[in-house]
Amino acid sequence: MDLQYPPSSLLQNAAPLIPPPGFVLTDNFIARFWPRLLAFLIDALVIDAICVAITLPAFRFFSERPMASLALGFCLAFIYFSIQNSEMCSGQTLGKRALGLRVTDEFGMPISYKRSTLRFLVFAAAIFLTDVRFPCVNRAVCALQSFSSAVSSICEFALVYLFIFNRRTRQSLHDVVARTYVLKSVALLPLRNQAGTGSDGPRQRASSKKIWKGHWAVIGSVIAILLLADFMLVPMIEKTNLFSELTPIQSAIIRSRIVQDAGVRMAKNWSNGSTTTSIDVSVVPNGSFIDDEDLSKAVAAIVLRTDPKILDRDGIGVVVLHRISFGLGHYEYNRSFYHSPQEWQRIVGHEANGNGGTASVLADGTGVKRS
Repeated sequence: MDLQYPPSSLLQNAAPLIPPPGFVLTDNFIARFWPRLLAFLIDALVIDAICVAITLPAFRFFSERPMASLALGFCLAFIYFSIQNSEMCSGQTLGKRALGLRVTDEFGMPISYKRSTLRFLVFAAAIFLTDVRFPCVNRAVCALQSFSSAVSSICEFALVYLFIFNRRTRQSLHDVVARTYVLKSVALLPLRNQAGTGSDGPRQRASSKKIWKGHWAVIGSVIAILLLADFMLVPMIEKTNLFSELTPIQSAIIRSRIVQDAGVRMAKNWSNGSTTTSIDVSVVPNGSFIDDEDLSKAVAAIVLRTDPKILDRDGIGVVVLHRISFGLGHYEYNRSFYHSPQEWQRIVGHEANGNGGTASVLADGTGVKRS
């Protein structure tokens, strides 16, 4: 009696991937790149939709507390992926179920919750650590921030690289660590045409191939280059005069504690044969100011006080960034304020001379007006 392939019952009911007597798994059923990517995008949209529904009514609260929104995204993703990728849901998230995929062990069996948790945590190290920020108040905290960024960069690169280029087993970094595979839901073949039939025959693995060792050489080389750049090239650049005019401005803004983070750049524009130069500052508010315009005035006052050549510039731009990140996604809006140094002096009541001297400052002597 010939067996039908694939069995109609499997197609209709999508039963858990447990090989019955007479069936084994083969390499032909390892999930490919595009179905896995589409399944992940569906899962990310589901989690992001829930996060947006929770945070949107309290946008300002979460935008001023980035770790709160990131923790929310992590908790939801942890529950979502660790449970659904385990044997409790037959290894299928909503996205994998829609694309006909599931997470299994090397023998095509659903994985335990513990293994699913390990798989998620490796994935989370690449996705969520990227947005973790610590205020660099001392060397220990700065070192922790550097370590967190390094781990995130390493995991992110290895995860993306293997996901794209590991075509033998299609395992990404979290699959390799947890020893899992992503297979098509109906991944069973008749055993009668294989050598050795019957339920006591040899167990065939989900893949007969191994990851090409050259992938690890590539990953290791790139990581070594990144670490070299981080620990050697960056300090060397900082010792040069390349950012000597901008670093004091950024440090002064951060030390004022009116923002979570600040970035400063020098912008030069060429138009009709003339060149204009401006100082552009982007800041993330921390709740010290209720109104963005008041915050822009406070930031501009610090720039006027700190930059000794500010009256030689053509303008000062301040961009207030409101951003909420969930790890798997984010949404934001920005407000921009731009005036010449003389206009900012009039607006904030701050007088500066070309040598960086200060005739008068606001409020508490720092050039900052607190709410």
